[in-house]
Amino acid sequence: MSQHNIMMINRNFSDINPLLGGIERCEPLHCYGPNRREYYLIHYVFSGRGVFETEGKTYCPEAGSMFFLRPGQEAYYKADKEDPWTYGWIGFTGAVNLDGIFCRNVIFSEECGKIFRDILSCEERQLDTEMYICGKIFELISVLNGERTAEVGRENRYVLMARNYIESSYDRRIGVSELAEYLNLNRSYFSALFRKHTGKSPQQYLVDYRLEKAAFLLKNRNCSPSEAALYCGYHDIFNFSKMFKKKYGVAPKYYQKNDYAVQ
Repeated sequence: MSQHNIMMINRNFSDINPLLGGIERCEPLHCYGPNRREYYLIHYVFSGRGVFETEGKTYCPEAGSMFFLRPGQEAYYKADKEDPWTYGWIGFTGAVNLDGIFCRNVIFSEECGKIFRDILSCEERQLDTEMYICGKIFELISVLNGERTAEVGRENRYVLMARNYIESSYDRRIGVSELAEYLNLNRSYFSALFRKHTGKSPQQYLVDYRLEKAAFLLKNRNCSPSEAALYCGYHDIFNFSKMFKKKYGVAPKYYQKNDYAVQ
């Protein structure tokens, strides 16, 4: 067995904080675990193969594959008897929520192999090790997120973009035709697509989102009904009150004064 560790200093970076890394050429049937870590750990298989067991499932990662461990996740892995693997690893902590990125336990990605080679060569380049590796982990996350997004159907991507636009711009005037135009889609097709994936029309989704935000402002930010209306894209207080009462059963001022729960 041949192993090389990258020696690091814990810099306590807030978003992504590299802790350890290295590469290992494993002997046949060399194993590790079962064990848990309190940090993220990514292995990239450069050659050979082995077995990776976690969360009641067994995987057989080969060259070009990565297997992931999230904080607190128990795992066991073992090199193949005939063709034992060589893998690199990087471990890190951080405040960035990576649950969506590491939603699968094993992923194939040759592009990530290039990033791992860069990480493992950082000492040869005499770079600021921790800062360099931190940047490479962000690059790794970017590639993984791009590959995950690519797996989302084209239709669903349109809906996700539309929802993001609504949820970040609900205080402005938003028209369904305008939104469809931004996405370069026919309005009727866009509306049908949005309803298919959300169960609501784009207009109803916008109305519900605005009113939920208004209810939050009334209860938690002590805004007046007219302020809540304006902050949520309603320039007509009477129309706002009408829509609010239709959704919550009471006028905004009564909702604010009484113990009504946001639905």
